[in-house]
Amino acid sequence: MNNLDTIQTATDPYTEAAEWLERLSGGPLERTEKRQLQQWLQGGDGHRELFERMLATWGDPALAAAAEQIGQPGTASAQRRSRAMGIAAAAACLLCALLWVTLGTGPAPAEPIAYQSAIAEEKSVALEDGSELSLEADSALDVQYRADARRIRLHRGAAYFSVARDRQRPFTVISGDTSVRALGTEFSVDRIGGGIDVRVHEGTVRVSRPAMPRPQILTAGQHLRLDDSGRIQLRDFTPSGRGAWHSGWIDIGDESLQYLLGHLSRYSAQPIRLRDPALAPLRVAGRFHLRDTRATLGLLSELYPLQVSHRDGRIVISAQQH
Repeated sequence: MNNLDTIQTATDPYTEAAEWLERLSGGPLERTEKRQLQQWLQGGDGHRELFERMLATWGDPALAAAAEQIGQPGTASAQRRSRAMGIAAAAACLLCALLWVTLGTGPAPAEPIAYQSAIAEEKSVALEDGSELSLEADSALDVQYRADARRIRLHRGAAYFSVARDRQRPFTVISGDTSVRALGTEFSVDRIGGGIDVRVHEGTVRVSRPAMPRPQILTAGQHLRLDDSGRIQLRDFTPSGRGAWHSGWIDIGDESLQYLLGHLSRYSAQPIRLRDPALAPLRVAGRFHLRDTRATLGLLSELYPLQVSHRDGRIVISAQQH
């Protein structure tokens, strides 16, 4: 069974350049891959310039050295930039070695800092590295700073990230076995409906998990759905800023009832339960108010064969009785 269910247009040069950089970052290219990369660099207008710009943005000395070994970057300025980054990296390594000898140990990572939002509460946080995050209601994560990395673990709910650029410390969000890495960009990660949703609003991110054949490179306007079953869906969307929930509404084109109720539960003072689990995959569509649970569930019962009742402090969704 093919787990890749892709809904997208033909690959654009920007995505192709990012994919080549990902391959380079994973280790030396094979001879055939080197030839393919050289052909790609020469095969289209602006390919080489785009590759150089992205290489400079990533700011990885090892990556720059790997690119130079295959004849890229091709300009003198890019080569000087690569050498300068290599010298800077060597100096940084020497400094770390001196600190190690002097102190007898490397710098310990800071303790994780926990952030969470209550039901029906959204929260914005300014991080000490200059990044900003917005938590959807009923969400929790922790942030840890290391000398070479910034790591965020999303335990539940959803968060929108506006990442401050730091070439020496990549920004990675981990949720379950899924890792989302960015250098300077804006994106959201959502644990919902039996999987993970990643939406990129600006820039580029890399999404990976052990079961994936290779990382997925997402650019602005792309939405990746990773089901717990292993299914992958890639779609386009129109970035609206600060996450789908920020406006108080959620627009659904074709999602499961379970997916919608998962979002509504984050804003409902009463737990929402499906009486019959067989209703979970029911496909729904429309624009729904997140903060007015009663009105939204009333609309659902009008649009679909559903019945809403209140029992023992819970909201119970069941099939309409004929």
